[in-house]
Amino acid sequence: MIRETLVDAVRAFIHRYVDLSPLFEKVAAYYVLFSWLYDAFNEVPYLRVRGDYGSGKTRFLLVVGALCYKPIFASGASTVSPLFRMLDTFRGTLVIDESDFRVSDERAEVVKILNNGNGRGFPVLRSEVNTKGEYNPRAYQVFGPKLVATRGFFDDRALESRCLTEEMGDRPLRDDIPISLPDDFGREALKLRNRLLLFR
Repeated sequence: MIRETLVDAVRAFIHRYVDLSPLFEKVAAYYVLFSWLYDAFNEVPYLRVRGDYGSGKTRFLLVVGALCYKPIFASGASTVSPLFRMLDTFRGTLVIDESDFRVSDERAEVVKILNNGNGRGFPVLRSEVNTKGEYNPRAYQVFGPKLVATRGFFDDRALESRCLTEEMGDRPLRDDIPISLPDDFGREALKLRNRLLLFR
């Protein structure tokens, strides 16, 4: 009963600020709870919204990301090095906007992190120089939940298969969705995160 009450509170928070289909709204609410317990699982799916500009993708990331476990907000323009280091350090939820990765070595590296990050036991391996100038291998853990926003499909079919996706912008937005997030949004999210921490 306590779990259902928390799911309802998370879903009501999401509903207040983001316009989603009823099914995906429910999936997003459960995904928030899942993000707080993901380390008990061996595989994780990614939650992805897809649509053109002005369709509400960034709002989705801000609202749902505000409730997820240890959110790490980043843009698709981020370089790969800080991404895998932050994921390894904080072991939280990567929230990444504008994730339409085109062909480049850097983007290919980010796609590899996303491809490997849905299963436990596939770290990113890097060689790092120590104080003696020697190269030592280091494994960075990138496993964990991820919220992703894109305009189109991923070219990489494996990455595409890891996503639970909602199409955004295919209907008029609800009239009760605020244009800007209110001042008390952060306080409201904090109260829910405290309840989610107790749930964990």
